[in-house]
Amino acid sequence: MQTDFSVFVVFNNYEFLVGLFAKVLIVPRVNAVPGLYFYDNEVVEIAKDITPSARGELEITAVNDRYLKLRKLSVTLLGRGMAWLDTGSPNGMLKASEFVQTIQEMQGFYISCIEEIAWRRKFISRDRLRILGEELRMTDYGKYLMALAGSETE
Repeated sequence: MQTDFSVFVVFNNYEFLVGLFAKVLIVPRVNAVPGLYFYDNEVVEIAKDITPSARGELEITAVNDRYLKLRKLSVTLLGRGMAWLDTGSPNGMLKASEFVQTIQEMQGFYISCIEEIAWRRKFISRDRLRILGEELRMTDYGKYLMALAGSETE
């Protein structure tokens, strides 16, 4: 199996995280890590102790492995309906943009529209959503926001 992902995680039969693999040639049958990490303040001290890899780079996997050894590493699996689009190469960027375009055109919704998310979660009012849409009324994005807010689009 060929992949552009660099880091993989392995769980044991009890769903405990037991291993990390980085920059492997043979991909194990495990879960890919998309590269979205959140750390506590301890990461600063951990990173100071990391030595460069054989490639001469400081590897994020070394930091994660340290957290694993300290039993402080947790992983959240992305369920069905979630997609991680690797944009680390020109081809990956093209594939991601085509995917987003297809989904948005087929479903009629914008992916990760922050104003829509804020409105649906009641962080902003319908009036604020309309104002934000009006500020961008010359764009399809602004028209989308105004339609959400119940305004007429041009």
